[in-house]
Amino acid sequence: MSKTRHHPGSCSLLLLVGLLSIGHAGEADWPRFRGPNGTGISEAKTIPVRWTEKDYNWVVTLPSPGHSSPVLWGDRIFLTCADSASARRSVVCLNAADGRLIWQSEHPSRAYSQHRD
Repeated sequence: MSKTRHHPGSCSLLLLVGLLSIGHAGEADWPRFRGPNGTGISEAKTIPVRWTEKDYNWVVTLPSPGHSSPVLWGDRIFLTCADSASARRSVVCLNAADGRLIWQSEHPSRAYSQHRD
């Protein structure tokens, strides 16, 4: 089985940008995986079908690859990141308007293997 290495934070970055658009479009919190009711369906009408650079409100580099579904709560985005080499895990809080880091908490962990997807 081959292991795929992604650019740190690349997957989470796209999710963050998507959540930012959803949050501003509907001004609703996105508190869990697949949204407020778990269906993955949004009432927002302004989400692009295909993303281009002009659709991004901001871009941020995360400390390591994303490891969870980001949570949008008010004007803040929360997510977890994990580095498989060092087993260090992070919880990150970003400003939803501009991507500015509000706080970050790092935690040691045990080594783990990640599925290829």
